[in-house]
Amino acid sequence: MLTADQTWERKIRRFYYLFTEYYMHALRATLIILFFAASALRGWAQTQLVLLHGDRVLARYSPGQAFTYKLKKTKGFLVSYIIEVREFSVVTSYDTIPFSKIERIGLTGRNQSFLNHLGYALFIVGVGYFAVDEINSLLVEGYGFDNDPNVWEPALILAASGVILRLIRKKSQRLIYPAKLLAAPPGSPFYRPGDR
Repeated sequence: MLTADQTWERKIRRFYYLFTEYYMHALRATLIILFFAASALRGWAQTQLVLLHGDRVLARYSPGQAFTYKLKKTKGFLVSYIIEVREFSVVTSYDTIPFSKIERIGLTGRNQSFLNHLGYALFIVGVGYFAVDEINSLLVEGYGFDNDPNVWEPALILAASGVILRLIRKKSQRLIYPAKLLAAPPGSPFYRPGDR
């Protein structure tokens, strides 16, 4: 016959055994789910097509995006959707194209050069120069609106030249050295996750 202490000790051991078994099963199931989820996420990461000019990325294309290109010995640009990017070729909705057959890549809406950034800065400086002078004449000097051509002419010239520089964009990039196409798999320094 068991004493009361032995009975409680037995119950505690039984509870500890059942709890650790349940905990271990739950932990094992969680680890398996996390492993398969990580494997699935790795499978969703697809190789990107990267257009490099020296060490600068001009354009990045992912599968499913429109791709504008011109083949060697043809006239005009072709537009198709990227299905898959391989190491030395790209599979589009019409054909598989080796990188060596592509002469130009269309950059419409993708390229931001130094001139674009300079134009943005000139526009901000022109508008800011005019705004600061107007605030100065209104609050400090108390004159109200100041129609001084020595202020608004340089401000207008700065802002207009900034807008013009913002609108200058390269339409396409010819694939000659230092420009090249590169297949960037996940883990590559040129790969950017979630870039569409």
